[in-house]
Amino acid sequence: MEAAKYKVFVINLDSRKDRLARITGNLNRLGVEFERIDAVYMKRDGGSPRVLEAPLKFNPAKNRMFDYNPISTGALGCYYSHMLAWKRIADEKLDFAVILEDDAELGADFPEAVNLLKRLKNWDYIKIPPSGLALKISDSAALCRAPSGAEFRLAAWRKVPFLTTAECVSFQGAKKLLSVGEFYRPIDFDLQFYWRFGITIFGLVGGDAVSMAQSRSDISATADPKARPNVFVKLYLKAYMYLANLACRILRGNSLRRVAFEKGA
Repeated sequence: MEAAKYKVFVINLDSRKDRLARITGNLNRLGVEFERIDAVYMKRDGGSPRVLEAPLKFNPAKNRMFDYNPISTGALGCYYSHMLAWKRIADEKLDFAVILEDDAELGADFPEAVNLLKRLKNWDYIKIPPSGLALKISDSAALCRAPSGAEFRLAAWRKVPFLTTAECVSFQGAKKLLSVGEFYRPIDFDLQFYWRFGITIFGLVGGDAVSMAQSRSDISATADPKARPNVFVKLYLKAYMYLANLACRILRGNSLRRVAFEKGA
């Protein structure tokens, strides 16, 4: 079997050298090599090619129509930063990449989670949710036993969870994510509407792979404290998401069966 071509990326702001030092030590202890992606800081990069020439353009009119909160500069920078990682996957023709935000805490089972991805075929996007996050799973399939003794499972979501602390994106998934032309919601909220990208999102659950550092989010710090959610849009999106999710699960059937796992690898 040909070795998988993959990378681990860490998204990190220049100003957060403390976070870079912490996650670097974390990954070094686990023996995992990574490449840093310089996160987009909108006050610095708003007029730069990294934003102006990005594959997806921000649509403020649709943000007002299809999100119940005004998007913050931090959330914009976060989306553009993940977009840089997706573009690296497509440009470098990687089989996949694991994209980590710099507040991720990586446990002893993280290297095995990466090894599992090498053995999975026919997938677009896999979230490794932080431990302790409430999950809504419709179905799951056992993969293997983690070094900690817990069982890694591939999960199909009843509702895709928030957070993009650790996202795994394949080459085909990156191309789909970059093809929709525009965005108008924060990245973790937008991915809950996964059908607009033409992708299927799975989860890799179980094991001590990822948790979150207990520090204030850089994104929430940029939100307007005076902003109030549009209740009508919120209710509409909640109903739409529920019905669209249900339709996708019915039409696609058991999507787990389409993912191949090479057990002998």
